[in-house]
Amino acid sequence: MKPAVLVLVALVALPVIEVALHYRARAAVPAQEDWRQAAAFVRGELRASDLIASAPGWTDPHLRAVLGERIGPAMAGRSDTAAYARLWSLGIRGARPAEAAGRTPELTRGFGRVTVERFALDRPTVAMDLVERVANGQAEVTAGARPCPHRRSPLPRGGGLGYGVLPPEQRFQCDGNTWMAAVVMEDLAIKPRHCVYQPPGVGQPTRVVLRDVALSERLVLYAGLYYEHERMRQGPPVVATVRVDGRAMGTLTHHDGDGWERLELATSPGTAEVAIEVLSTSRKQRGFCWAATVRHGAKP
Repeated sequence: MKPAVLVLVALVALPVIEVALHYRARAAVPAQEDWRQAAAFVRGELRASDLIASAPGWTDPHLRAVLGERIGPAMAGRSDTAAYARLWSLGIRGARPAEAAGRTPELTRGFGRVTVERFALDRPTVAMDLVERVANGQAEVTAGARPCPHRRSPLPRGGGLGYGVLPPEQRFQCDGNTWMAAVVMEDLAIKPRHCVYQPPGVGQPTRVVLRDVALSERLVLYAGLYYEHERMRQGPPVVATVRVDGRAMGTLTHHDGDGWERLELATSPGTAEVAIEVLSTSRKQRGFCWAATVRHGAKP
């Protein structure tokens, strides 16, 4: 076949191939009704200790659209699965959430192109979520020597890229622009984290104190910085100290690039005062946030 004819055939075939691939791609996309039917099934089977996730990760907006009312901040911003007994997965194209790795589904149902699977997780070990205590205003917060009362404050105007973490309406408001509260924040991996936003003090630490905490076998702390504040690896370290009845039990030193870190501390059962102190040499772009839980039983 002559070169000119080959070129002509290629020019004719190319759009035909593109159209065929386009319709093939569209045919592989689940209909919204598939998501709604899958969600209705899961909603009817849910228990209080169930975790809901979707896969691949980019399908999360579809999950929120059909089951968002059952996914609270703690679930959306979880650090691990220690608070949950079962996992419900809504997946497409054979994908499963990371939490399902190495597990065999105990239930599988198909709804069009959406597959619902249920997995048994380890026995829940979380006895108390300290982030929830702060969210409910059950804490004493200070910035240096200044108290930060818990109150309803006006929401900030503006926001957008580069603004940082927006304060919620209910927060511990200190002098100036300093505030602390439970938020959902994106960490270095752009994953949502339900945590207590507590920027560091300079010279004197900021402190969040929780009284009458019913401790058990261990206290697990996760912490990190808002992703825009550590991705350039230019800020000074942030040091978080955990105190129980005034005694330092452990320290987490966060360097830019560390991402979402974990610190586990052995504790003795009983009622105690737990304090989180955060300190650095600068406050500029040091959006530190932590999540802590009291745990008992076998480790997951």
